[in-house]
Amino acid sequence: MKDSKKALLFLIFFAPFVGEGLSTSTPVIEWINPVVIILLVFLYGFGALITRELLIRWDKGSDGWLPLLILGAAYGIIEEGIYLMSFFNPNWADVGILGAYGRYLGVNWVWTVELIIFHMIYSITIPIVLTHIAFPEVKEESWLGNKGFILVIIIFILCGPIWMLFVIDTYNYIPGFVEYFGFLILTVILIIIAKRAPATLFEKKEVESPSFKHFFFLGAVWGVCFFMIAWILPALNVPPIIPILLMPIWTLFILWRIATASGNGYALNEENLLGLIIGALVFLFFLLLVVSILGFIIFSAISILIFISIKRRINKRK
Repeated sequence: MKDSKKALLFLIFFAPFVGEGLSTSTPVIEWINPVVIILLVFLYGFGALITRELLIRWDKGSDGWLPLLILGAAYGIIEEGIYLMSFFNPNWADVGILGAYGRYLGVNWVWTVELIIFHMIYSITIPIVLTHIAFPEVKEESWLGNKGFILVIIIFILCGPIWMLFVIDTYNYIPGFVEYFGFLILTVILIIIAKRAPATLFEKKEVESPSFKHFFFLGAVWGVCFFMIAWILPALNVPPIIPILLMPIWTLFILWRIATASGNGYALNEENLLGLIIGALVFLFFLLLVVSILGFIIFSAISILIFISIKRRINKRK
């Protein structure tokens, strides 16, 4: 099997593994159901694959961090806003107090900001970057022909109504036209911005890139503090505008620290990126441990095997 096909398969399965498995959104027992896996691959996997293909086809390159993050945010809106409609549903299973706290004009704003950033990082950026680390020989190549790319897009779009009908049947809820259409327009705008955006905003700076531990720390601190802002501040009933603003500000601050430590990203190597990814996943592993011991054991074991395998690949290339 060609490396490009191996990379494609790894990406479309790793994306839902992180977005639904490590996040505890889909319990481990449900992963034995092939229908669940197929639907998650069509949603998360194909979403990540389309994002990656757009980066390559738009000549942004595998290191086009700015368009990658923008497209990741667009994906978050598509999944949670357009397909699942959780941005608007005050009774969504996972939304909890965020269905009332910070709700305005028919939108769960704290939940919305949290989920856009979550999917931007965990569902799109981390799977794509880790796949490129695992398969660097093909990271600048398109992995799909034109017909295959169109087919993937069609399947991704068609799976939307399936999720929408399931949500409507489960919750008997349909969002208002104005807020729904507004987020649909925002998605289109973000995609246009991503296409026109440069791969990077800043020029290269010569720096001695810090160690794996430094970037692991940045990833871990970001993840822990991000979820504390998203979950603890609402529980303390602070004004909703505080977590709404703090989540993107905190994320931008850590991205700035990563950029400054790596010469605006140019000095980032595979070990640094691996450290960032593992660090960002630390909180999800903790969450798994709290929510499901079985899930923690199984998903942690799979993750460890993946990271060991990728680390060995990195060492062989030195």
